[in-house]
Amino acid sequence: MISNKYNIYIFFFIYLVLHIYLIDNFPINFEFTFSEFSKFFNNYDYSVIDEYFLSQANTIVFPFLAGLISNILDTDNSLYITRFLSLLSYPFLFLGILNFSKYYKFKIHLFLIVLFFLNPLIWVFGYRGTPDLISASIGFYGLSCLWTLEFKKRNFIYSILISLSIVLKPHCFIFGLLLFLHYLKEKKKNLFNKFLFLLSIIPLLVILFFLINYKLFGFFLYSNNYQDALSFNFSDFFNNFLSYLGLLYLFLFPISLFFISYKKIYTKITIYFIIYILGYFFLKLNSEMNLGSLTYLLGEKNLSGLVLCFALLGLFNLKNLILHKKNNSYQLIYNPLVITIIIYILILSFFRPVQRYLIVIIPIVYLAFFINYELKFKKRLIVHIIILVFINYILTLNSSLNAKISSKIADYLIRNNINNETQLGPINAHANFIIKNKNKEKIYYLTSEIDETSKYEQKFHVSFFNIINKNLYLVKY
Repeated sequence: MISNKYNIYIFFFIYLVLHIYLIDNFPINFEFTFSEFSKFFNNYDYSVIDEYFLSQANTIVFPFLAGLISNILDTDNSLYITRFLSLLSYPFLFLGILNFSKYYKFKIHLFLIVLFFLNPLIWVFGYRGTPDLISASIGFYGLSCLWTLEFKKRNFIYSILISLSIVLKPHCFIFGLLLFLHYLKEKKKNLFNKFLFLLSIIPLLVILFFLINYKLFGFFLYSNNYQDALSFNFSDFFNNFLSYLGLLYLFLFPISLFFISYKKIYTKITIYFIIYILGYFFLKLNSEMNLGSLTYLLGEKNLSGLVLCFALLGLFNLKNLILHKKNNSYQLIYNPLVITIIIYILILSFFRPVQRYLIVIIPIVYLAFFINYELKFKKRLIVHIIILVFINYILTLNSSLNAKISSKIADYLIRNNINNETQLGPINAHANFIIKNKNKEKIYYLTSEIDETSKYEQKFHVSFFNIINKNLYLVKY
């Protein structure tokens, strides 16, 4: 059931318009690797594929789809295509929530939708031309359509959608696992039935894809360039587990705070302060476990303390979801949603930690919340929403400034014909595609750190009302 339909439509209209407004930004964070791949279809140059795998650990499916669509539409601006594909994530996510609300009988209202779609990861990756959000959204939608465990001909399509999400982003295997765990719970007395055939389609299609991938490119999941970076890491497992769990529930703000009881509040404040101190000194946020531009504002040590506090909140929440109090004792509940969340974080913790991988599990955690907790409007909810809007504004502003300064530099280097002779440094992830001759000697380099006495060839500057300033310098070796 949907309430406040009119207000929800207004929210989505504003939401989508803001994302469409950002579609013309210069590519950042290796977005270009996906859009540049479309050039493969111009003359079927296999060196384009080699270049893609040099800078990407993702499968070839997302850029292949974007390139194919670009070729069909006869457009050179494949960046628009990749970002439009990401934008399609939102209807898939909404329809997924709608399907689950019918199954679990929870009401969809404005504040539920606002909290879900203002999640920073869901907001940010909706205007990025990458497979992160669209893969999770397709998988979530396919899962919601198969959740009733009914065997129908059209359900083959939803099995294929989950398979597509996995080959887009292998992390989406978790949707297939969740469906299987749900199937075991609901069909334990009638395990072998027609629906099992639908389930079997998912791993079969995925295995078929990776066998073809191996035949074509010589590897299953990741190219040889990323085998070391994505290898098992047992030594940091416990640290990574706490980091993932803490960041997950930090990204879930403010619903992660709804789990807190305000009884004995001063005792709890003392406990969380101690946890914060422990995180400040002992929790190390490895690799890409951060909040992007917000990390600089908070400070890495403060973020570590905050993450450990939210990890404790997450542990309490998961405990409450799997233990049901009955007759003064606790009864263990078989909860596929919670089991899946735990398994996913455990698996991630064995590898190089990256915060955006959490985007796959975020819709599932929201679903667990919507099912088990009734969201009621309170005045403090308005404050929480304002905080979320501010966080997303800062993240979007930082992305826009990065895009703007990268565009300025790329234009200057190409105009002066020194793009092949420049070490891109800070904008390498945003504009590496302007380097056509990788082996040419580098005469210049870009840097953000320079003292007043140093000489530079050119200064590049962007700002936001002189409150936030970004400066980069072109220096000659």
